[in-house]
Amino acid sequence: MTQISSPFRPRRGLRTLASALLVAGVTALAGCASTFTTKVSNFNQWPANAAGASFAVQPATGEGVALGELERKTYEGYLAGQLQKQGLVPAAAPAQARMQADMAVNVRRELRQFSVPVYRHLPAWGGFGTWPYYPGAAWGGPWGPWDHYEDGVFGMGGMAPVYLGEQIVTRPVHFYQLTVRIADRAQAARGQAAPKVFESSAEYVGNPVELPSVMPYLMDSVFDRFPGTNGQVRTVEFDSSTGAKLVPKP
Repeated sequence: MTQISSPFRPRRGLRTLASALLVAGVTALAGCASTFTTKVSNFNQWPANAAGASFAVQPATGEGVALGELERKTYEGYLAGQLQKQGLVPAAAPAQARMQADMAVNVRRELRQFSVPVYRHLPAWGGFGTWPYYPGAAWGGPWGPWDHYEDGVFGMGGMAPVYLGEQIVTRPVHFYQLTVRIADRAQAARGQAAPKVFESSAEYVGNPVELPSVMPYLMDSVFDRFPGTNGQVRTVEFDSSTGAKLVPKP
């Protein structure tokens, strides 16, 4: 949403109602999302002979977050499970693994300003008078501080929301990024580090959620359509109520 330099100032008499509607609107926005969306970038030169290759997972690292031992091992388990789904097998010892996988978690939590619309919505028979003397009516009288003739058909009906303008609100925003890299030791030149054959990052930016709740989605996103198209950036959507991955529309 586009930020604006100053908040909308509703007319005197509507300020209390506008403030109440703004709070209700932000609350509804935070809870009405039906999908959980991640953005994924992918780079790879996945070898054709990788099926059945052994792998080892390096200890996970975190930036902006302290990963406890059990939490770190849980995320490493997610990565190991995904690698096995791709046909790789755990190495008997890390030093014997052909594929070396590592993961990094980046976390930021901050406050951001957004411009949101503000509406007035008064029922026609809400206890403020009887026809034709109710708030929002476009005829009759006397008019009170809540009445606005320019509301037109919205005011006459008294049931439709009336747009008042934009208001600046400050909301907490969480940023989570998971990056997974895989190096192939079979392609390493003598004395050189193993070259990377897969690197993918999945990001979530939005309403506050806890890292343990987000990590399964991020890991699933990283391996979506593995090894993926080199250089592609795309979105992956999940049903927020069931956690099921949604099939993209053609």
